[in-house]
Amino acid sequence: MARILDIIFFSYFASHISITFFVDMQAMFPKWMFPKACVELKEWYTHAARDPLMGDPKPWFISFCFCEITIQLVCFFLGVYVFYKGVEKCKWSRIPLMLYGSHTATTVFCIAFEILFGDFRGYNHPAPRNMNERLFLLAIYSPYLIIPLLLVFDTVFSPLYRETKITTNGKTKVK
Repeated sequence: MARILDIIFFSYFASHISITFFVDMQAMFPKWMFPKACVELKEWYTHAARDPLMGDPKPWFISFCFCEITIQLVCFFLGVYVFYKGVEKCKWSRIPLMLYGSHTATTVFCIAFEILFGDFRGYNHPAPRNMNERLFLLAIYSPYLIIPLLLVFDTVFSPLYRETKITTNGKTKVK
């Protein structure tokens, strides 16, 4: 039986694949590469959430999107596989998932800091006008900080990721 965390991690990774392909990649590539519905979804989101980071991405944010596309996207498929099969059968996934979680949490922490304290006057897109709007935008980004942090703590402290050694009749067997 899957742990509740495994279900959360599976859902996170599975949903992030389509978000990356259809929304986040738009920060790096021209609009004509995406279906009209995806472009309209991004436009609606960036205006409704007053998200200038996605609406008018600056080079530092584009670099994070580049990492998402080149490094993290591979981890999304890995995470779907691991949490579908079960961590117990994929103990080898501990280090890659730990690295993914720490990398992602670090980048989203920078984004969160920018949302809370950044000066958005240089953006050509609607931005948060007050602390309530900043907190609303932060709430949208927060699962992408909290879940990777949970993943790091889970891979570090959960015994499920560790190999167990069984000693029988003087022989040690790794399981």
